[in-house]
Amino acid sequence: MLGLVTLFVLYWVVRAAIAHGMWDAWDRRARHERKTVHQSAVRAAADLPQGPEAAE
Repeated sequence: MLGLVTLFVLYWVVRAAIAHGMWDAWDRRARHERKTVHQSAVRAAADLPQGPEAAE
């Protein structure tokens, strides 16, 4: 019985470690995508005329 409990605890620790690693990878990818979208928006805004130039 003790071996079964030990096996379950090891399974739970490994499962939690894998899930945590997957979450970190997903979070890094999401942060990178948000940064890319933001940079694209900044570049697009820089291409637009500002102020009085837009009225001409």
